[in-house]
Amino acid sequence: MSYTVDDLAERVAALTPDEVNELEKRVSGLRAEKVRAEEARIAGLRALSDYEALDAVLVSTGIDIDADGSIDAILVRLRETGFVRGVTLEAAYREGYERGAYDIHVGSGVPNIYAVDDLDYTLRRDLWLETQAKAAAAS
Repeated sequence: MSYTVDDLAERVAALTPDEVNELEKRVSGLRAEKVRAEEARIAGLRALSDYEALDAVLVSTGIDIDADGSIDAILVRLRETGFVRGVTLEAAYREGYERGAYDIHVGSGVPNIYAVDDLDYTLRRDLWLETQAKAAAAS
């Protein structure tokens, strides 16, 4: 049985108030179940080791890796590019901030890395986090 949006709209428009309430409860329940399933899926992925996570990504995208240690090389490259797991945005920002300070000052002495509670650092971090949250909400 297949319905078009118009067919469904006509059927919904014909519902009694009690049927509308029941429909809303069922739709809400289905949506909540979908959210719970997605949360469980993500929690399962986050519980995997790095190797298991990488394998899951490769399998889900259809990429075939030989069993010759290629996964080790990929994990090294991911870590070199800043791939991190299980951290908050603030922790990731701090890691990038410190890494950037070292990258900028390579060969020129000791970099000046602000303390975590430094006002200049926290203002910049909070502005960056706010910008990232707005961008994520807009997408």
